[in-house]
Amino acid sequence: MKKTCVLGGWTMVLAFISWVFVPWVPCAQEPDGWKEAALDRMVRIESEQASLRLKLASDPSLQEAQEALAALEEEWERLSMSMGGDRPMAQGQPEAVPDAVLSVPLLPPSSCLSTTTTHGGGTPVAIPTGPAVVTSTLVVAGAGTFIWDVNVSTHITHSFAADLDITLQSPAGTIVTLTTDNGAGNDNVFDGTVWDDSANPGGQVPYLANNGLVTDHTYVNLTLASPLVPEEAMGAFFGEDPNGTWTLTISDDLAGDGGNLSDWSLELTTLSGPPIETAYSFTQSASTAIPTGPAVVTSTLDVAGAGDSLSGLTLTTFLEHTFAADLDVTLQSPAGTVVTLTTDNGSGNDNVFNGTLWDDNADVDGQVPYTTNNGLATDNAYVNLTLATPLVPEEAFGAFLGEDPNGTWTLTVSDDLAGDGGTLVSWTLNVLTATCVPTLVIDPAPPLPFLQRGTPWSVTFTASGGTAPYSFSLTGTVPPGLIWDQVSATLSGTPTWAGTYDFTIHVMDANEYTGSQAYTLESEPLYTLNFYDNLNRAQLCVDSVTGHYVWTNFMPWAGVYEGQGVSANGGTAFWTLPEDPTYIYATYDSRRKRARAYLTNQTDGVYSAIVDSNTTNNPACGGGVPE
Repeated sequence: MKKTCVLGGWTMVLAFISWVFVPWVPCAQEPDGWKEAALDRMVRIESEQASLRLKLASDPSLQEAQEALAALEEEWERLSMSMGGDRPMAQGQPEAVPDAVLSVPLLPPSSCLSTTTTHGGGTPVAIPTGPAVVTSTLVVAGAGTFIWDVNVSTHITHSFAADLDITLQSPAGTIVTLTTDNGAGNDNVFDGTVWDDSANPGGQVPYLANNGLVTDHTYVNLTLASPLVPEEAMGAFFGEDPNGTWTLTISDDLAGDGGNLSDWSLELTTLSGPPIETAYSFTQSASTAIPTGPAVVTSTLDVAGAGDSLSGLTLTTFLEHTFAADLDVTLQSPAGTVVTLTTDNGSGNDNVFNGTLWDDNADVDGQVPYTTNNGLATDNAYVNLTLATPLVPEEAFGAFLGEDPNGTWTLTVSDDLAGDGGTLVSWTLNVLTATCVPTLVIDPAPPLPFLQRGTPWSVTFTASGGTAPYSFSLTGTVPPGLIWDQVSATLSGTPTWAGTYDFTIHVMDANEYTGSQAYTLESEPLYTLNFYDNLNRAQLCVDSVTGHYVWTNFMPWAGVYEGQGVSANGGTAFWTLPEDPTYIYATYDSRRKRARAYLTNQTDGVYSAIVDSNTTNNPACGGGVPE
């Protein structure tokens, strides 16, 4: 192929003679349509490669075909690099693209309390014709501190979508690529896209196109592509604190087309804190032959004894195969969710996946603009006979979040072209499952019913939120006269003393998770009792905390008698005086606010009496006789 640039115009001359070619070299100033022409040439190259490899499959000794195949591969790579890393996409019609659906958050274990919130307000920015890079920020506040799942919505108008490379950066600095060089020459395909790790739970190989996967979607001009699994897993954000500034970076890597980001938003599913995670590892060591294509083989692995809610997964493949781009590989969970590890990546290089660790967290940086990004399966710079590891799979393992991993997992390998084969030697799943410490709730909630000294009182405590049976205990101080029964979790009895008492009920469930609840009980409020004879003949003042009392007579036989009692705040109290008279008997009904008291000696009987039918109108002790 030959391309020439002349003053005042542009001429492209394509010449295909036998297996000879002249590589595409872009001019400094490109005319309209050159990008479309380059993509069209890449499609034709792929078709020519397939024909050549069929010839080589029947006769590998054809030296001329081998050289031509290598030359076409080099031309394809140069074309792709000249366009910022583009590769041709599947072609389709509007009816071939599914309607957009609402994203569904991947739910954490039932023991975890999660919250799903939406955060908008991403700053709008113009996207100039490239090369150019712009950013937009969005501040998240008030979300939980542990990310379980992230979805992103973008409203981007832009012609020739393949010019766009887009990343999302979290407050912690983790960078995830949403798309690089996808969408071909179609316009406005990301204007309303929901980017979601779980957007494409199906899509089993072999396939030529796979709607819902940004790298394999059938794009149609002026038709929204949504929802889409991003090119790099947003599962890389798992566990981070989302509160802070998020940054969307858009790189337009070629001239001739521009657009606008009008707005974008985040949907976050968060926990208030980290769950408890447990790790498990399972290996399938039986090898599986991969015949020269087209061919599809499967290998299964049984997982047993793991927890029931998956929170993380990595996969290691020992896969020997020449011409890695022949391979389309998926992993299917026991629940039926299918995740694509790679389709048509690795170019003509051999054995690049022989030991690869596939991990959503393999590439936490990689900021655009870039043409290659080692660690990302779709943008890695592969080298022949050189292991590419670790790699972020083409589709997010985050799609498995929350599933029960126990059961049969299936690795499917599709070799989609003739001429090369290999062996799946072994593969290993590393699984993390999560549980959360349950919040045990103790009932009744504070405050407890008010108790009256001398009046029977009882409360039985119960618990919820964990796994029965529950066991209870009590620490602190309870009012005298109350008894704690640990077996029935009941506090009961008849209080005999006034005051305020603080105690805590503790609970443990069958799984040894614990909770507690603090309580305060008042055995009548703390106040000083001031009793008056209704005929204003005597007054009795009692400190309800200390029991100190002063009896004052107002009649001609006036006198003041002072002493220390045992209690005077309800019920019947008895004091012994150090002088004559020697005894005081007093009763007080705090519910009716009534008092009776008698001052006596041992020989003469009643010396003075108080009957106060309404103590609420009494002044404080020492305040005089009420009107």
